[in-house]
Amino acid sequence: MRFALICVFISQFVFAQGNFEDLSRPDIKKEGQLVSVRIVIGEPVRIFVVGKEEAKLDWSDLKLTVRRLKPYPGKILSTNQKNGYFVISEPIDLQKGTDLDVTTKIKDKTETLHFKIEEKLR
Repeated sequence: MRFALICVFISQFVFAQGNFEDLSRPDIKKEGQLVSVRIVIGEPVRIFVVGKEEAKLDWSDLKLTVRRLKPYPGKILSTNQKNGYFVISEPIDLQKGTDLDVTTKIKDKTETLHFKIEEKLR
């Protein structure tokens, strides 16, 4: 009986450690009315876009614009579409923290999500 309790306790600890590692990855997520967007911090910065049920996301209709708001002055960043995600093709100085607006356009519907990249994500 004690052996079973010890096994349960150890497995709880191991699974809790795994979940903690997943939460500490350097990415941020936002959900809008049309899409969910996940930005993965790294070199290069990757942006994953997933359509909500209402949007029925078609990659051929999807346009993505990334605008850096902070640090000043603001700038529209160029992106390239890869297999299932977008890559910001310009280097971004993340040491100072960055505010980004990610605008998705699907046919005639547009949605903008605001992201604050904090120091702790680096």
